[in-house]
Amino acid sequence: MITKRNIFLVILIILLFSASAYAGDFSGSLTYSGGYNFTENNLNNTLNLDLNYIHNFTDEVFVEGDLIIKYSDSSVSSPFMIIPKELYIGTYDLIPQLDIRTGLLIISWGSADMLSPLDNFNPLLSGMSFTSMAQKNGVLAADATYYFNDITYLQAIILPSFVSSYISEKYEEQMYLSMFAPQFQAQGIEITSVNITHALPENPVWGIKLGRSFTSFDAAISYYNGYYLNAYPKTL
Repeated sequence: MITKRNIFLVILIILLFSASAYAGDFSGSLTYSGGYNFTENNLNNTLNLDLNYIHNFTDEVFVEGDLIIKYSDSSVSSPFMIIPKELYIGTYDLIPQLDIRTGLLIISWGSADMLSPLDNFNPLLSGMSFTSMAQKNGVLAADATYYFNDITYLQAIILPSFVSSYISEKYEEQMYLSMFAPQFQAQGIEITSVNITHALPENPVWGIKLGRSFTSFDAAISYYNGYYLNAYPKTL
């Protein structure tokens, strides 16, 4: 029964990818990864569907979203997950020289995710890439950028209620469950679930930045107010 359900989920992901390819407002990528465990004589499969949606209401107003649908048959509690990355409404030059985005955002702010508070708007798990935007997860925020000219801008960002988890709660629970369950199972202890408590951040979190592009480099002066602690669980 479980095998039939898993096959159905894989077919559903492939059909969604096929349908998105023919939809004008959709684009996406379908990736597969697998690993073989020689000790357990077991093959693990993972299928990721990354869907991007963009629709222009007018020349100045648009909506954009990025959604990941993931299937994995490894030993976790749920093989099928839907992870929203970004979903926001944006305006382009509706007010002259001002761009605004509001919703679930991935914010490009600094250059080092775990080493600088300037990029702690979208914190990452330790060990992940310091610079890859693809591994970030969106947070509820508003982002406004005013362009003085083609090379100088003023950007302001506010997060009314910042959640310190760098990944979705369901995925995080499964990640820790897959890490600890085999260790305790070898000792005769079965773990079926985990409870995670996060360190609460200061709210609201906000930042302001003045940036300028030069011939061979970019420079910016910024101020960040709010939360600069590791975005790890407080208790597990």
